[in-house]
Formats: sequence, C-alpha cells, structure tokens
Amino acid sequence: MIEWFLFFETALALTLGHIYPIWHIRTGGKGYAVFSGIILAYNPIWFVGGLVLLLLLIKITRNSRETGLVMLFLLPLAAWGDTTDFVLAVMALAVILYHHIRGTSHG
Repeated sequence: MIEWFLFFETALALTLGHIYPIWHIRTGGKGYAVFSGIILAYNPIWFVGGLVLLLLLIKITRNSRETGLVMLFLLPLAAWGDTTDFVLAVMALAVILYHHIRGTSHG
C-alpha cells in the first residue's frame, strides 16, 4: 500500500466534483465509478477483493444497485487508524449515500 500526501482530501474532492460538477449543474454522476477508481488507486488488492465481494453479493441477492453500496465501505476501512483520513473517507461515503438515498426517493 502506498501512502500519498493528501490522498483522502483528493478523494473527497473528486467525489464532490463528480456528483456536483460546477460547469454542468444537475448532471453529475452517482459517485460509484469515481469511488471505485479511488479504491483502485489506493490499493488494487482492496479493489479486487471488493469487486469479488460485489459480484458474489449480486449473484446472491440479484440486486446490483444496493449491493454496489458495499464497495463504498472499503475506503473508510482502508483509512482506519488515521483519524483525519478516516473522517475524510467517511465524508466521501456519506455524500454518495446521501445522493443515492435522495435519488431513489425521487425515482
């Protein structure tokens, strides 16, 4: 695992920028893809493990939308041990969960 300066700050900024883009208001994504990319950059083994877990859960539950949320918990787990990094990872997770819940309640 490589520790990068300001990694979790960047992860939060990428997540916010993906969901709430400045130039194209109301056209942002849900945050899953950018979050998966963040996990891949942080540690490819965590990414592969999460992907395997995700595929197993989809096979068992036959629900890809809610099981996709499981991947979101990988980054806070990876940040465990450093309070600042953990809080930033949880903030990114919270923004995606909020956006997901808000999106499903209107649909």
